Amino acid sequence: MTDIGLLFDPRHALEARFCERWRDALREHAPWLRVRHNYPYRGTADALTTSLRENFSARSYLGIEIEINQKFPRGDERRWRALRAALRASLLDACREFLMERAKRSAS
Repeated sequence: MTDIGLLFDPRHALEARFCERWRDALREHAPWLRVRHNYPYRGTADALTTSLRENFSARSYLGIEIEINQKFPRGDERRWRALRAALRASLLDACREFLMERAKRSAS
């Protein structure tokens, strides 16, 4: 069982790296969460993210989905608020780190 699933296409290295950053940030903000990659679904399943990959280049598009265990929105309101806060904060941290990493690679 998992709390949060970060879904991405593992053939796309940038998506994989971004999800690693996001998972790490989630672990810092909410160590009580069980976070897994490509669970309970694969990030390659037919979905909006996969169809958008046909319209955008791999350099300009990251097809990431997030799967949230239903126990959160259906459960205790405080835990649901805490999860949403952790998701927001960790996403900001992951974006910041990911963009800084990309800028360093471009500069070298």
